[in-house]
Amino acid sequence: MKRGFIPTHLLKPEDMQNEIDAWIEKETTALEPEDGKDELKVFYDFKKRVSDKIKDLRSIVANYNLPYLSLSPHTEKSVALSVFINMNTNSKPLSTYDIIVAEVENVMGRSLHDLQDELDEKDPNIGRYSELSDMILTTSALLQNALPNQRGAWDMDKRIMVENWEVMERGLSRMAEFLKNEGIFDRQRLPTNAVLDVIAALYAEIPEYGDKRGQDELLLKKYLWHSFFTDRYENAAATHACSDFVALKKVIRAETKDSGDSYSIGEVPIFKEHALVEKEELLTAEWPKRATIRGRAILAVACRLGAQDFSTGERLDVNNIDQRHYHHVYPDALLKEAEINSFLALNCALISDKTNISIGRKDPLEYMKDRYKWTSEEIVSERLQSHLIPIHELANGGLT
Repeated sequence: MKRGFIPTHLLKPEDMQNEIDAWIEKETTALEPEDGKDELKVFYDFKKRVSDKIKDLRSIVANYNLPYLSLSPHTEKSVALSVFINMNTNSKPLSTYDIIVAEVENVMGRSLHDLQDELDEKDPNIGRYSELSDMILTTSALLQNALPNQRGAWDMDKRIMVENWEVMERGLSRMAEFLKNEGIFDRQRLPTNAVLDVIAALYAEIPEYGDKRGQDELLLKKYLWHSFFTDRYENAAATHACSDFVALKKVIRAETKDSGDSYSIGEVPIFKEHALVEKEELLTAEWPKRATIRGRAILAVACRLGAQDFSTGERLDVNNIDQRHYHHVYPDALLKEAEINSFLALNCALISDKTNISIGRKDPLEYMKDRYKWTSEEIVSERLQSHLIPIHELANGGLT
């Protein structure tokens, strides 16, 4: 009352006039003058204004149209949360991560935001491949054999999620190191993010040292490149990722079936049910700057081979990836004149920005011959091969 406020509970749209009168009486008793007709009139006018103001506010609350959706008590948790998020129309809508944060803090009394910030500070490379909050949720879900998606994140046990935090954290860090060693340095060059959670979660089963680690990482490499050059993750990626994870985990653990036979690589769905793409699909793969699995897969091979700069010979790595440009081997303008699509993955080379600018729309062979003047054909050929560009085919491309 001294600050000009009233308790919000007095606005409840129910019969509570006695409670309102009691509050007004209590808060104004000290203000009542001892004598003086005019002073008493001012005092009672003030009490009436307070009472009238409360009535006006109560009327607004009572008549406010509050939209809601009634769900059955038996509604699945994931459905209820989805409805809740979709109906939230604040200026900053809630996300799945916001809901999980609240659940974790409620269950464990730990701040998920603090844990995430600590992980990001320990290994900032993890966040180069996808949103760190997303990877935390989906990898944690997969560690509980739940789908690595929104549904799985909602369904997983939040207490177990926090208990598994160090395992998940170590898996994500080793996943980032593994991808870097395979020549994939960031999300812009990653063909499909479906592999991130699978690899991170599998590292929970892989030792840190020794021959077993080497053996298991060979399996991871085979899985990684099959995911790029098959249609396994073109659709239903989360479901397929979970199936592959379960099967790969059995192989890594050397588990046996009821028959006594060990689970084999050939029983992993990605290897068993999906053949590598045909040559024709590679020839038509789209420009790798676009978010297509096959186009980026072709570029990923060049990145794995080092993608040496045409001029300097500098190999592609995590420190210079941001300075690389998507260069048309055969110039876009030249192919347009010939009515040929230039935006194909096999016509792309990832070279430094300065080299790309210096080439312009030059005939590729002409540009390469200029390099021969101060280096050798063998060196130029090596640089081209690191981009999957064979020099003899380039020379016989109809431009000479």
